[in-house]
Amino acid sequence: MQYIVTSEEMKFYDESTIRKVGIPALVLMERAALETADIIWRNAKKISRIIVFAGTGNNGGDGLAVGRILSQRGIDVTFYLVGDESRVSEETKTQISIIRNLGLSILSKLPQAEYDIVIDSLFGTGLSRNIAGVYEKAVKDIGALKARGAMVISVDIPSGISADTGQILGCCVEADITI
Repeated sequence: MQYIVTSEEMKFYDESTIRKVGIPALVLMERAALETADIIWRNAKKISRIIVFAGTGNNGGDGLAVGRILSQRGIDVTFYLVGDESRVSEETKTQISIIRNLGLSILSKLPQAEYDIVIDSLFGTGLSRNIAGVYEKAVKDIGALKARGAMVISVDIPSGISADTGQILGCCVEADITI
């Protein structure tokens, strides 16, 4: 049996690593993104078009960083920010800046296109409320892309699942793989 930490424990471990060990949050994000990108790179059967559904919190920043790394490896990546950009976390703001500095675009409206892989980074382990509004629509859009054949990869946990109870919080992403 494998023990999975609660959302509070994960928050504690992240904060301890940042404050006590001294590894900046952005470095943790980059390291996690690089490992996630490597797993996708090594294991995906088809990897020509990817879309990243990014939320405004740090999970969104994780997904943006994963997409950026894969883009730098020559993959066609679409970046889609769900939510109000003026409310993004500091680390996610940095990821957005890096992507734009590389000449890449971050869309605020979902384009009508087909993708091989969808990266779900809407919400991470800290979600504690039901998904609604633009986020509920994004979860449904991810489901529609999956129904058309896209592989769905969730960063940390499928968006909409409580990290503490496993309960579905309104609606959730049905991931093929969680990294």
